[in-house]
Amino acid sequence: MAYRPQIAVLVETSKTYGRGIIEGISQYVRSHRHWSIFINERGLDDPLPEWIEQRPTDGILLRTSNATVFDAVKKLKIPTVSLGEIYDPHFPIVHTNDRRLAILAAQEFLHRGYKTIGFAGIQGTTWSDIRYQAIVNFLDQSIFHSCCDPSNAEGGLLDWPTHQAELTKWLQEIPKPVGIIAAYDVIGVRVLDVCNELGIAVPAEVAVIGIDDDQYLCELANPPLSSVAHSLQEIGYRACSVLDQIMQGGAVPDEPILIEPQGVIARQSSDIFAIDDPLIAKAIQYIRDHACDGINVNDVLKRFPLTRATLTRRFEKYIGHSAKEEIMRLQMIRVKELLTETDFNLEKIAKLSGYNHVEHMSTIFKTKNAITPGKYRERSKTES
Repeated sequence: MAYRPQIAVLVETSKTYGRGIIEGISQYVRSHRHWSIFINERGLDDPLPEWIEQRPTDGILLRTSNATVFDAVKKLKIPTVSLGEIYDPHFPIVHTNDRRLAILAAQEFLHRGYKTIGFAGIQGTTWSDIRYQAIVNFLDQSIFHSCCDPSNAEGGLLDWPTHQAELTKWLQEIPKPVGIIAAYDVIGVRVLDVCNELGIAVPAEVAVIGIDDDQYLCELANPPLSSVAHSLQEIGYRACSVLDQIMQGGAVPDEPILIEPQGVIARQSSDIFAIDDPLIAKAIQYIRDHACDGINVNDVLKRFPLTRATLTRRFEKYIGHSAKEEIMRLQMIRVKELLTETDFNLEKIAKLSGYNHVEHMSTIFKTKNAITPGKYRERSKTES
């Protein structure tokens, strides 16, 4: 039987980023069928596993935030490819293009008409600093406003109460409407939480884009967080290719291999164009918060001092359709979510989406989508 190289995968299994890379590693191994993989459940800061010195190891795929792990791996003198977090020139690096991630978020806000953009990052952390500097270099000085730095003395994220106080002060002072780029999704979720506490309309007054596209975090946020997605599987696959090349005596890349991100995954936290009309911004936020509670345009008019004609005209100006159409759009999004994500009957879905009668919901659904709710549910299950 042919010898199978023994590969240690020292990549965190606790986060979306690491799991995506591991999927790319799996794709490489399946397509080449000549490696034996050894992997443990790991966090980013975990120490070097004892077994790596107790068994033959031909190559290492390494991603860690623990500098002592890097030092220990160097001493092993085993072919190793670094997958980022710590940038060490001793090892070839395959990593996401941090500059491009940040620029894509900035371009998204410019496309949506924002004249003020801010950044929330962790000063002293290499990837956050690269993203921050890319934004500063890319944007005109009149557009980039400021950076909120939630780092502690050790270069980590501040505890939540302290960070919350800093974000509160920053978000109260920054001119609006503003687009906030968060260095990663956890900070983006925190920004949204403070906006909710302060009653700041999201995305009408403050729009937020994170980085990493951790789907569970993004969907849990209120409203769901837009984020820039990495090409994680490609990072893992490419790292394997580089390691394979090195183990076979090939050249070691002398420059980092940077993988281009997928792009911005838009969700509600940025799904709007910049609005410099505070009253309409509040009206849009009210609709987004209550569309599925059964409200109508009269409810909006009772809450805000606008005539129906003015409300319609300003909605058309800022979001391209009327307040009534915005309510219907959000209700329809909710219907589709419930059809695909639950087994609720149509009566319950109608009630949860703001419709008084299931027949009315079904009629509108078929008109908008050229398919009945039942058929839509069947099709979504087949496609998944």
